[in-house]
Amino acid sequence: MLSLSLPPRYRLIALSSALSTQTRLSLDPIHPSPPLRDRLDRIGQTFLIDFYRVVTERQPENIEALAELAQAYTRLGQWERGLELDRRLARILPEDPTIQYNLSCSLALTQRTLESLEALEQAVGLGYDDVDYLLRDPDLNGLRDQPRFQELVRRLRLTAAN
Repeated sequence: MLSLSLPPRYRLIALSSALSTQTRLSLDPIHPSPPLRDRLDRIGQTFLIDFYRVVTERQPENIEALAELAQAYTRLGQWERGLELDRRLARILPEDPTIQYNLSCSLALTQRTLESLEALEQAVGLGYDDVDYLLRDPDLNGLRDQPRFQELVRRLRLTAAN
């Protein structure tokens, strides 16, 4: 999935929270230990969910906030909640290739292969053309063996070559 970054002041809040609740963690700011990195990511994603839930309650049509909330749910493995928001975004902006791409990712993560392929084809039809990212996106791992996925990749490569 594609995402926007967390503002620096919120990163500091998440880092401060992690350090105050955890003992025996590496304090090396350049190379945090894997447990610290995982804990910080989880804290950050949980914070984002809380933050963007409030924003979307106050501004239900805030597309950026809805997209960030969907991304945070997905990163925490709450795929059904992420999918619900991605479907909502696709209803609001059906012609946006990135929204269709993210919908495809959520559908793939929830084992809805045919729907995922349809959304991915729609994303490409609307202008999504980053074949390199598509091939390395772990959200789409469940589609890689599908002939429709392989054909879509082939068409994207042909388009990019021309």
